[in-house]
Amino acid sequence: MDQNEQLVKSYLQRISNILLINGGYLGNPGLYSGEMGLVLFFFRYARFIENELYSNYALNLFKKVTNSIYVNTPINYKQGITGIGSAIEYLVQEGYLDFDTDELLEDFDDRIFSIPNLHPLSYEEIEGIGNYTIWRIKGSKSKKDFLLNTLLPPFIDGMDEWLTGRNLSNQTVSCISEMIRDENRMNLYDQPTFSISNRFDCWHNQYYPFTTTSEQLMERFIKKDIFNPNNLKFGFPDGLAATGMTFITELTDDISWISLFPNDDISQNNESIPV
Repeated sequence: MDQNEQLVKSYLQRISNILLINGGYLGNPGLYSGEMGLVLFFFRYARFIENELYSNYALNLFKKVTNSIYVNTPINYKQGITGIGSAIEYLVQEGYLDFDTDELLEDFDDRIFSIPNLHPLSYEEIEGIGNYTIWRIKGSKSKKDFLLNTLLPPFIDGMDEWLTGRNLSNQTVSCISEMIRDENRMNLYDQPTFSISNRFDCWHNQYYPFTTTSEQLMERFIKKDIFNPNNLKFGFPDGLAATGMTFITELTDDISWISLFPNDDISQNNESIPV
């Protein structure tokens, strides 16, 4: 083990210690700045160092997240059920959790896919539904045809019209459009080509500097003084969980988790969309 790798691992240990102490007190189940993001980190960290202590902690925190979701939990992706549900689907697909997601996510599906009219929803909420749907198409055994043939076409038509009128584009819409074209062309979705790596290709996120060296990563995070109590952030995209996941990626080349964090390429001040 070279000196750099030792230093990275010492930073990871320090990050995990801080998150262990604070993980149950965030008061927010969300993926970006809440407990679901920490679940993601601890499952990945446990696999990296081969220590069940951290996977047990992640599982307990995961149970806390699922018990914290109520009818008034928001739909949006960063803090709400579409982001949490997407992360659950990812963890199952990657073997961190052993569940049938058609059962585990039944209440999520019922709420997200039964919305009678998307018109009152904000751009962020509708985009979250699109992101969640992409994950569920691969994970669902019973809802795939419904999602592809019934839910997604009007979603894409409405989003395309709205974006075209503003001369904008969006990665989620582009990714779903590509999926529908592939389905119409040759039903690829049960093939290995439709995988987390495909979602990464659609949603490459510029937050995470994969082309940098570990030395540059450390310099960047040290400069931010991320361990200063006055600067502490716990989640994503620039908190301790994100930092830890980035360090693990530098050491293992596992980039699959990035597909959970699509680029925020449009900000419309919570504007609603006529879908």
